[in-house]
Amino acid sequence: MPETGNQLLDGEQLKGLLEKAIKNSESKLVVISAYITQVAVDWLAKHVPQDIDVIMVCRLQPFDVINGSTHIPALIKAIDKGWSVSCLHSLHAKIYAVDDALIYAGSANLTSNGLKIYGIGNLEASVQISPSKQNLTFIEKVCQSSTQMNKNILQKMQSYAEGKKADITSFQWPSDILDEREGIWSQDFFWTKPNTGDDEDEKLHDLEILCMPSFECDDAILKEKVLEARCVQWLIDTLKNEDDQELYFGHLTKALHDDLKDDPAPYRKDVKALIQNMLSYCEEYLGDYIEISRPNYSQKVKLLVT
Repeated sequence: MPETGNQLLDGEQLKGLLEKAIKNSESKLVVISAYITQVAVDWLAKHVPQDIDVIMVCRLQPFDVINGSTHIPALIKAIDKGWSVSCLHSLHAKIYAVDDALIYAGSANLTSNGLKIYGIGNLEASVQISPSKQNLTFIEKVCQSSTQMNKNILQKMQSYAEGKKADITSFQWPSDILDEREGIWSQDFFWTKPNTGDDEDEKLHDLEILCMPSFECDDAILKEKVLEARCVQWLIDTLKNEDDQELYFGHLTKALHDDLKDDPAPYRKDVKALIQNMLSYCEEYLGDYIEISRPNYSQKVKLLVT
């Protein structure tokens, strides 16, 4: 197998290398991709040996299905072939790992455009990285944090998406379809405070959390989106577990530090910043849900609505 080192690979180059590696695979293929489409699964099925384990993790947010970024029939086909399919709603990574011996990571989704299976495709960039213990542990942690799918759940998702064509900003599946409890990651938290911050990447990150194209919208819509954010749902769940449904800032910081799935874990000061940003959004938009007070110079966060 050619050594690509740190060479940047476009989608077509990555596809060629993956074809060779997958055909020679002896035990396992892991595909971590925010989006997965039918053409790409059909392509993958042509090259995967029958006797290896295939593990696929995708983002699978409702609007991914509604706008066609991920194809439910492709995931059902994967399950029919005996492959494992799971979802992680905070997923943005694109990683391909073969036999725990070869790893490619970059921007290329398992889609026709990502791997240039047909047509011009997107301009992607991926690299081969070392199958080190740390990298393999990261991949394993992503897989363990994801929620396992089956055909029944996927078919319910498809029916729901078909009835929601006008709503391309749906962030969560109804609990009767998928009541998942994924782990929480730093990526799930706001990187800026409301109406502040000049860093364009940080603003775009926060818009992605809110599933919105712009902050220029009605406050009622922003309130709904903030309430749906995974970090705010984590906060609500954490407060519900307390007898008086309240926590001081220090205890809240410790709870998040313990719950974060990031490896390595962020520094405590960075965790504090994540909490501060989230509480700023809560103060701005969710005052009737969450009360934030400052007795004895320390913030106290209390859930008002259960």
